[in-house]
This record gives sequence, structure tokens and C-alpha cells, in this order.
Amino acid sequence: MKDTKPFDKVVKEISEQLHLSENTVIEYIETALTTKYSESKEPIETEDITTYDDFLFDNYESEQIKKAIQTLSPIERRLLELTMGINLYTFETTEKLSYNKTALLLGMTESAVQKKRKRIIEKLKHLLGND
Repeated sequence: MKDTKPFDKVVKEISEQLHLSENTVIEYIETALTTKYSESKEPIETEDITTYDDFLFDNYESEQIKKAIQTLSPIERRLLELTMGINLYTFETTEKLSYNKTALLLGMTESAVQKKRKRIIEKLKHLLGND
């Protein structure tokens, strides 16, 4: 017979191992389940973001781009790094994660990652004069 633990005991163990509050662990689990089983997922906006990712990567040596990236908060940089697959400090390629995986890592919903990413791209476009 399989050894099963009550949900709250598992949550407590995870929170202790990861040094997170139990509420945070529960929110992560809820986000993961909601994202995975949501029937009404918002469509991922496929505006010209990929082209903009390529533009940033191809022109990373530009001082203007370096300055624009430095204005981003650490969470904004991390979100872009995860979803673009580019380290914004070295411009080396890394693993490009889905919005879902990024959301789990950052403790956000998939929809929030999409919206925040779009705002970050708009901010960079504005700073670079590409409105």
C-alpha cells in the first residue's frame, strides 16, 4: 500500500525545505493547478515580441540597450531572461521557459507573466524610441 500523507503535512514539509511560508506553497500549488486545468486560458498574445527578442539579442552591445535593460527591476529582468532564454547580463543563451514554468518559478499566474512581459517590452520599446 502506498504511503500517503495529509495535504497540510506535505505543505509543511515543502515550506520548511524551501524556506517559504505555508501560504506561499499553497498559492504555488493553486497556481499550478489553475494554470494546468484551466479551461478558459487566455490566448497568448503573439504580437511582434519574438522579433523584439531577436532585436535585443542581435544588438546587445548597444549602449542604449544596456542602459535600457539596467532600468528594469530584478524581477523584470528575470522574467525576460526566463521567457526569452537570454541572460540579460552576458547575453548568452539559456533555456527558454514557457509562461507556465516562468509563472511557477516567479510565484505568479501565467496570465500575469504574459501581461507583465508585454509591459516590460513596451517599456523597453519606449526607452529605445521604438514606440
